[in-house]
Parts: sequence; C-alpha cells; structure tokens
Amino acid sequence: MEDILEHGDWVRALAARLVHRADLADDVVQRTWIAALRSPPAHHGAIRGWLRRVVTNVARELYRADRRLEARHALVRPGDDAPTAEETAARVELQREIADAVLRLRDPYRDTVLLRFFEGLSRAEIAERLAVPEETVKS
Repeated sequence: MEDILEHGDWVRALAARLVHRADLADDVVQRTWIAALRSPPAHHGAIRGWLRRVVTNVARELYRADRRLEARHALVRPGDDAPTAEETAARVELQREIADAVLRLRDPYRDTVLLRFFEGLSRAEIAERLAVPEETVKS
C-alpha cells in the first residue's frame, strides 16, 4: 500500500484536473484510496495506470451523480411542496443525531469536524488552530 500512497500528490492533481471542483476532487481522492484498500492492483509495476483508471472512473461516476442531482433540483420550483411539520421535525431529529454522533467522536476527530463543518474553517486554519500539520487535519 505504501507504494500506492507515494502517488498521492499525482492522484490529487489528476482528480483536480478531471473535476475542476475542490470538494469533488477530495471525494475522488478518498474513493480512490478506498478502492486501493479494497482491491489493490494485481501488478505493482503498473500502479499509475491502475490509479489513472480508478481516478477517471470515480470522477466520471461523481460527475454523473452531480448532473443527476442538478437535474432533479431544476425540476423543483421554489415554493412548491413546502415541508410539513412532520418533515421539519424529522429533519431536526436527523440534525440532532448527527450532532450527537459528532460530539461522541474522540479528539482530534471531533475538534476537526466541528471546526471544518460547523465553523467553516479551512484545513490550513484548522491545522494552525490545533497546532498540527495540515496533512494530519486532512487525514
């Protein structure tokens, strides 16, 4: 696995070129590493070729999913189907469950998630605030 991880910068650059959005590029990279863990390449000599196929396939899959979501959103006009009280209550309950799950995380995971998703800080800002390397925040 270490020989695959050596290509991390290359994988990130390829993902960024393919999807042109930082958030989607992060998703592509994460899914690529998951694929590498689940079923690594059979031949260690062709790692970049294997990684290129995985990154390309994941990027294509995410792009299609994003387009489908945009198409569904375009079909819904604002003001149509305002949520019922039950739907609002269900959404609030889900938010509560997510908040409880985040608060149950151990440090440094809890602090990182809170700073990123609740405070909106970047990885660099979180790294500075927690006095850790940015790569630690990323992982």
